Amino acid sequence: MQDEVSQKTVAIQVQATKMTAKVFYKAIKSYMNHHANAKRAKTFDGPHGKMNMKELMRKGGGVTAVEVNDLKGFDKVARKYGIDYSVMKDKTVSPPKYTIFFKSRDLDAMKSAFKEFIKTARHPKPKITFHEKLKEALSKVAKVFKPKARHQERSR
Repeated sequence: MQDEVSQKTVAIQVQATKMTAKVFYKAIKSYMNHHANAKRAKTFDGPHGKMNMKELMRKGGGVTAVEVNDLKGFDKVARKYGIDYSVMKDKTVSPPKYTIFFKSRDLDAMKSAFKEFIKTARHPKPKITFHEKLKEALSKVAKVFKPKARHQERSR
């Protein structure tokens, strides 16, 4: 019985025309990556990011609210900091206001996320359209391949 517990067998199936050391190495590496990801998946504690209020309340702990005028780009920042949050829209006001509810245990992460969100909201990166990029590239090419003026003087 001791031998059965200490030994493990792993079956790996590989489709290849010729089994080489390189193919075998890739198969073992793929198995090791899968095994590491499976260990991480066991520690997963549910979804993160944007969710409805019911799911947010189900996660336990207190909920804190913050009012915001514009949400553009907030989701990206919240995912970066791993914040669980829910958004409610107040339609009664002419420019709609948004209330963001988040777990109070995420308070420090939320402060950092809001600092970054406010910084990006004030200074949005100007979007360059494809046509502008194309014009810029064409002007660079025109400078490089500018036809040179040829002056030929004929002597008698």
